[in-house]
Amino acid sequence: MLITLAIALFIVVIVASRTTRNRKTNESFWKHYAKYIIIGSAVILTIVLMNVFRPRVYLYNLEEIIEVAGKTDNEYVAWEKREIRSKLDPYSVPKLLEYVEDCEKFENYDKNSLIKEEYSDIPEMQRLALAHVEALIPFSKFDSIYKIGEDGVYQENYPDTTLPYHNYIIGKRKLTDYEFKEAIVALNREKQLNPDYKKTYPALYAAYRISNTEDFREFITERKNAQYLDQRELVGDYFNLGEYYLYFKTIYVNRFIDFNFIALVSGLMISLVWMIFLRNMDFFRKERWIDMTIVFLLGALFTNLCHFLYDTAHYDLGIQLNGEAANDLFYCIGVIGFFEELVKFLPWILCASLTKRLKEPIDYIIYASVAALGFAFTENLVYLENPSNIVVRFIMSTTMHMFDATLIAYSMILAKYRFKSARAKMLAPVVGFWLACIAHGFYDFWLISASAEGLSIITTIFFFVAIHFWFYMINNATNQSPYFDGKLLRIKENNEFLSLSILGIIVLQYVIFCIEYGALSANLMLRFGTVFTIGFLLYITFVLSNFRAIQGQWARYSFPAMKLLREYIDIPFASRKAENHTGQHLRIFCSKTNQYIGSQLPVSGHCERKVTVNNDENWYLFRLNQGVEMNGFHSNLVILKPKSKEDDLKDEKIEIYLMFIPLGLDLYAENISMKRLRYTGKAYSRPI
Repeated sequence: MLITLAIALFIVVIVASRTTRNRKTNESFWKHYAKYIIIGSAVILTIVLMNVFRPRVYLYNLEEIIEVAGKTDNEYVAWEKREIRSKLDPYSVPKLLEYVEDCEKFENYDKNSLIKEEYSDIPEMQRLALAHVEALIPFSKFDSIYKIGEDGVYQENYPDTTLPYHNYIIGKRKLTDYEFKEAIVALNREKQLNPDYKKTYPALYAAYRISNTEDFREFITERKNAQYLDQRELVGDYFNLGEYYLYFKTIYVNRFIDFNFIALVSGLMISLVWMIFLRNMDFFRKERWIDMTIVFLLGALFTNLCHFLYDTAHYDLGIQLNGEAANDLFYCIGVIGFFEELVKFLPWILCASLTKRLKEPIDYIIYASVAALGFAFTENLVYLENPSNIVVRFIMSTTMHMFDATLIAYSMILAKYRFKSARAKMLAPVVGFWLACIAHGFYDFWLISASAEGLSIITTIFFFVAIHFWFYMINNATNQSPYFDGKLLRIKENNEFLSLSILGIIVLQYVIFCIEYGALSANLMLRFGTVFTIGFLLYITFVLSNFRAIQGQWARYSFPAMKLLREYIDIPFASRKAENHTGQHLRIFCSKTNQYIGSQLPVSGHCERKVTVNNDENWYLFRLNQGVEMNGFHSNLVILKPKSKEDDLKDEKIEIYLMFIPLGLDLYAENISMKRLRYTGKAYSRPI
């Protein structure tokens, strides 16, 4: 537990060090760090309580133990417990038969060894068990009855077709011997005698599937039969038989009705966090929750259309994974990537064509990402049944779905707001769509192709590059907003929200894992999953700290590798980092003896946006509330930054470079030359 507490405290410290504002000189330690002290205390208290009150999960019910063993792929334990369960309930034929099947499956005994096994102390139950052994061995003659027949007399009519479970054994024997018509007769007798015995239905399914197509159709389309069958196989059968109503009904029932509660809660939490984050990134004209929710729900509902497209590729076109690199890469891009991006695009295009909600470029990305969130939510309902997937699905899979959708949305932004020629406007969305398919397929290939086994690290590297490009697209879309207002930018606040949300998702996964498997298992899970989570947290903070909102600018893509390296070297206990002070209000003053501006200062104003001067990105375009007159220069705009690297614009009375801007200078240039600006002597700033 102590190691887990140390890891948790380390994560909280990183969140605090990456997101907290610089402490002001007159601000108390408690006031500055109160939020993180409270959050850290809550996290540590949660871990302590879980370790004290639920260190292990003790299962006393054999059914629960068998169920958990099945979930964790520990079939040997399940087999042992089925033996105990059968011995404790010696007259239960279903439990006995299930144990016999385990023996045949896991021990790989030969026929003689299986017959010598003692399955029950009750002679009739033992004889039934041995008959089942014979049923599982090809081309046998039920000669197990010779070993234990009553008074040593052979009973020709054993198993007895008038008794429950006996016809099931006969049917299994006929299936083993590929005598499918005889198997159907026997299993249908069992179904009439014993309609609640679930194992009869999969056996009948196997017999019908091979022997008689029309009877097979009738069998699987009957609701009572279908409920006992493997739903994944059933979906494929409905597709091949053209039963499309039952096909889609089965898919939607399995996803949205027969769901796992933990998966639902976790999926909703992941979706809600990202929707809040996306809405917060819509700085100037936030979208309505109702509109975002509708697109999200459409994305969730449309997701299952992919099954139909996958089955078309698989059954009709014969396209599937086969372990060959070229084939699998084509499948990942041309099937998975193409179909999933197409389905994610539908809610977005419906929103764009049927409503008038797309008022600014960032709206394209917001709605495309929300549609992708809906898609990811439905997909996550399967993966999140295993609670160890919660954090990785939150960080990687869900984010990549949004990134891929944003590639298409951004191509449309370029077509509408940047490109001038008709040809470029037409080609941009097509290129964007195929880039999304390629990105999606490339990401999946290293995870699912047998030819790429052991190379999943490539997916992780690609993920971090994609995150950087995702925010580059968001940044450019923000810059082109007709409602641009630097005062409304809340980059740091949104960074803090996302960082705290990541911490919250980690705690959610930890608590769910404790409830299901105990704190000792959860502690191990947290230790092994921490490195990647912390890496993502640090990286996302770095990316957001480099968000440059400059009205009207189309920034060229660049990857600041050296800045990233410096950021990671002195994390998490950096001495002092440059903040984004856009929106910061300051009072500017200087000595009265300053011959240029001494008589016109002090004046107040605010940092409007960052600008780059001589390749230094830490300068600010500062708008004055009262003009300072100087011939040939802007009266209400200046450029400034702290003179010392140790100073910060939030500090009390620091010396600054105060540079006046000549009229006609391009303030949206990517790099402004210092030679074009005018220095006017010593000046100072103080936060308001």
